Amino acid sequence: MDEARILDILIKLGYITKEQALRAQSEKGKDEDIISALLRLGLIDDTKLLDFYKRYFPNLLWKGSLQEIYLPDYIKVKLPEETLRKHYIAPIKYQEDKLYVLTINPFNNAALNE
Repeated sequence: MDEARILDILIKLGYITKEQALRAQSEKGKDEDIISALLRLGLIDDTKLLDFYKRYFPNLLWKGSLQEIYLPDYIKVKLPEETLRKHYIAPIKYQEDKLYVLTINPFNNAALNE
């Protein structure tokens, strides 16, 4: 989902104002996604963001448990810790040649592409 659409939804649902959206866009860092900018600027907090995800994107929320996580060693060595920390990503499952990750921002295309 693109940045403009995310902001439009957040505005229409009352999570942020149009002015806050414009501020986030203008102050967003070069490699920063819009959700991270909103959080960094204090324009939305993690409680509101989680509420937004629960209500409108429940399929994006992880419902597993830490005890279920198993990753083969050959996958672990391919995941640079710096990248995981940079994008707030945690690998949670590897199944049928697919890696599943947990992230604070499922709309972060830079993280998905990296």
